[in-house]
Amino acid sequence: MLQLAISFPPLLAKGYTLAAALLKPFTFFTISTNLLVAVFYTGRAMRWKGLQQRRIWAVIEGGLVVNMLLVAFGFQAMGLRAYRQVSGIETISETGLHYLNPLLVLFHWLAFRERGQLKLHDLGWWFGYLVIYEMVLLGYGHLWQTYPYPALNALKIGYPQLAINSLFLFAFWLILAGAAVIFDQSLRSK
Repeated sequence: MLQLAISFPPLLAKGYTLAAALLKPFTFFTISTNLLVAVFYTGRAMRWKGLQQRRIWAVIEGGLVVNMLLVAFGFQAMGLRAYRQVSGIETISETGLHYLNPLLVLFHWLAFRERGQLKLHDLGWWFGYLVIYEMVLLGYGHLWQTYPYPALNALKIGYPQLAINSLFLFAFWLILAGAAVIFDQSLRSK
């Protein structure tokens, strides 16, 4: 919420329409993924019915772990720290979103989850989130002529390079997701 509060007024000042300014923060994978984490753990804490089944809990949390690791590693790998210079309260927000939250989600998963719940076919569900995110990103970028990440900016790099960059992103994600399932299965109770 802090990041949303920080980013909204400058977007309006830059001439963004209200709709574009409201949607812009959600074009960042970091914001969308952290929001899903917040909703998921809130639902879990409030004991939402659908999240009470062990298998559903494991599948969703496994996907969140993988995507939060992509947030942390992707932020570094894409050189985004240098791309977006922040100071003051923005530094706190950026650190929380890109480092602290991914570490907390990973720690929770490692420390408190029953092992052996994840299956390779879960990657399809998790990958769906990444594909939907990229479709939303491309739609938003095409509509408002702005993209959140240099490596995914179709206006500057063109669609062929964007496709190549996306394939590298998907491959890196696949490595993380596969490693999570293998790790989970390797520690399963006998």
